Amino acid sequence: MYKRQAWYYALTKGKLVTEELGEEDAKAITDRIKAEPLTAAITIPFAAGMWMWELSWFVYPFVVYLYTRSKRAKSRSA
Repeated sequence: MYKRQAWYYALTKGKLVTEELGEEDAKAITDRIKAEPLTAAITIPFAAGMWMWELSWFVYPFVVYLYTRSKRAKSRSA
């Protein structure tokens, strides 16, 4: 979650990004950042054993796939 909060601050309040970064690019980066915290939340129950927690991170590509698929579905319906 910290990464997303830091990115939000950099974009809005801190003005820490270059003006050459377009709104569309900033939105794309924001969307890419969302999958990792979600995956981290999913893997918390598997933290009981080290190998289980590491294997649970293989769910990350699946979460990214589902997120991009739902985003595409929303953009088609809009």
